[in-house]
Amino acid sequence: MPELSIQIRDTEPPRVVKEAGLLRSALAQVAKDAAEKLAIIDLSASNGDTLSIVVGGTETVLGFTYGTNQPPYFASRGLDTAIEPLLVAHQHFVQRVEFPRHAVIPWTSGVSAAEEFLETGTLPNCVQWQEV
Repeated sequence: MPELSIQIRDTEPPRVVKEAGLLRSALAQVAKDAAEKLAIIDLSASNGDTLSIVVGGTETVLGFTYGTNQPPYFASRGLDTAIEPLLVAHQHFVQRVEFPRHAVIPWTSGVSAAEEFLETGTLPNCVQWQEV
């Protein structure tokens, strides 16, 4: 059975989800907490692959890292080709991170990618990616 470990804050233990409904519920709950300050959380599969997702808005940015923590690394690719305006979020609600506009995708696409990641444990195919 697939499962994801969700790291929201460094000061809290990760949450584990095993089905899409619970994943959507967890993302919605964290998004409410991040409504005033966008946050980046990490979803980790049992193989060590990690999908990072910006939560708290109508747009998101995804990052993907293989379990080896070695290149290649990927970021979502949106329709825009510009760099600005930047999307600003905070890793685990703490460290500020700036993302170029070309990495921004709709929130609904990010949720779909998270659900696919739950099922496959690897790089989701439902969004476009760029190597970073």
